[in-house]
Amino acid sequence: MALTDALPGVSLTLSNQPLVENPAGSGERRTYELTFVNKSAADAFVTSCEWMQGGVTANPIVPANYKVAVGDGFTLRKVLKPGESIRSLASAANAIHVTVDQVYAEPV
Repeated sequence: MALTDALPGVSLTLSNQPLVENPAGSGERRTYELTFVNKSAADAFVTSCEWMQGGVTANPIVPANYKVAVGDGFTLRKVLKPGESIRSLASAANAIHVTVDQVYAEPV
């Protein structure tokens, strides 16, 4: 399933999971805003957040083991070309909650 629209959010787990994908046939460059919030009672870490090109090349877009203090969060924006996606995982299941919003699109 391609995750292309605004999502109600997802809680990160200990395994890489897709956050958003710009389908290969979209014909658009799309800008997404991702907001990561620590909703747990302890500090947590975004273990990995990667920009995937063609499903095979992983490029980090957040430093490895990025600390998110209790109740804190951060936002990033990323432009995805057709066929690109973002995946992520955390140090503790359900500690980091992520919402994704598409904020812009333009033809390729």
